[in-house]
Amino acid sequence: MILKKFPVSSVFLWLLIMAGCATTIPVEVTRLPTLDTGGIERLAVEPFDPGETGAAQIARDLTNLINEAVLATKVFTLVSWEEFSRVRNSAGSYAGSSAGSYAGSSAGSYAGSSGGSIANFADAVISGELTRYEAAVNTRQDERVNARGLSYKVTQYKQELTLSYVFRLTRTRDGSVIGQISREGSDEGVWEDSRNKVPHERDVARSIIADLTKTLGKDIAPWKEKENRTLEKDKARDPRMKEANSQAKARHYRSAFTIYKEVYQDSGNFAAGFNAAILAEALGNHGEALELMGRLVKETGNPRAGTELERMKRTLAEAREAEEKFNSPLVGGPTTNAIRKVLEALQTQLPWNSTIAVLNTDSADQQLSDYIVEELSAGLARTVGLTMADRGKLSLRRAEHPGELSDEAAISIGRMLGCRIVITCALVGSGNQRRLLVKTFVVETGALTYQASEEI
Repeated sequence: MILKKFPVSSVFLWLLIMAGCATTIPVEVTRLPTLDTGGIERLAVEPFDPGETGAAQIARDLTNLINEAVLATKVFTLVSWEEFSRVRNSAGSYAGSSAGSYAGSSAGSYAGSSGGSIANFADAVISGELTRYEAAVNTRQDERVNARGLSYKVTQYKQELTLSYVFRLTRTRDGSVIGQISREGSDEGVWEDSRNKVPHERDVARSIIADLTKTLGKDIAPWKEKENRTLEKDKARDPRMKEANSQAKARHYRSAFTIYKEVYQDSGNFAAGFNAAILAEALGNHGEALELMGRLVKETGNPRAGTELERMKRTLAEAREAEEKFNSPLVGGPTTNAIRKVLEALQTQLPWNSTIAVLNTDSADQQLSDYIVEELSAGLARTVGLTMADRGKLSLRRAEHPGELSDEAAISIGRMLGCRIVITCALVGSGNQRRLLVKTFVVETGALTYQASEEI
């Protein structure tokens, strides 16, 4: 075996780098949305206008993907535009985008003549239009040389597509525009030999829109991200710090925090106090994190501790603002709260080792109803001791009963799928009177074992 020799200086440099690698701790922080959507719980999405582009189908795709992005925030209740339009038309005063301005000629036009029925039905409306849509496939001949030195020609197809849109968020109670945001994206690709290899234009456009609408959640709802905090190195060489560092690197943060805090209380070790404060923040104990870092600043005047203290204050202030405006940093709105309450109740009441089917029985808002069923199903699927019915078979059986589904029909579907329990969900009422009705039945006996009515 031949051993490679490395210069002593290289080995020393490598050891120095490895020794100098600082330990970083991920901390989850809450961020406020780009637009001030505090107080908004119910959103309606108006079909986007193709504008001068004339791309009506792309505008419809954009509308659908915006709807999906709103649901994905899990903060807002998505109000059916058809239902919203019905209420608006009965009120007879919603200006709409066709008037050229959401505020219209009267700032209060959203409330309507029927005593604010529109504002009671939805808090705000997302609207917008395609402002640019350009798609082209250009052909050219490219000359090549093969292995034998002979030249030949290849036909190349270059596809280019660029689109942009603008959307605005408007309060229904007074027609005020909360904000307006523009987005633009493009894609291009080259294919050879056959025009059939070029992707369908609509598929490319949908892919671009899907990428662009990923940012909508950050525009309208609070969101979370991970930030890394760097721990302070121990210059005092306290033997306990080595164990604390090992625990931190192994991500045993609570154990590391306990040791760091103990060392700091015993000796006033700056690194121990600093690291304890960082870990307290990572563990979600913001009060203790601020208290520890504040003590360090007072006792040492260390500029790094001062910088971290100010950052902690800003981070906590932003999280508290999000909590005040949206009920909680990431989970808020009546729909999410209703799903959470029902799910918690079901998880404690459903019998062990049960196969479950969750069905929507009646809803004027199919998209919202499907979302609720999916969320409840996903939550129950994560519950130990419960098994969900096959989704494909469940969908086929539900399709055999279009429209409203009776309790008896739901139980029959559960029986055909070999389920022990059937859960039915229905949306009733409208506006601020809309509620989620949930019932649980034992398939074998048809007995009703649980029911709930939650505001959404």
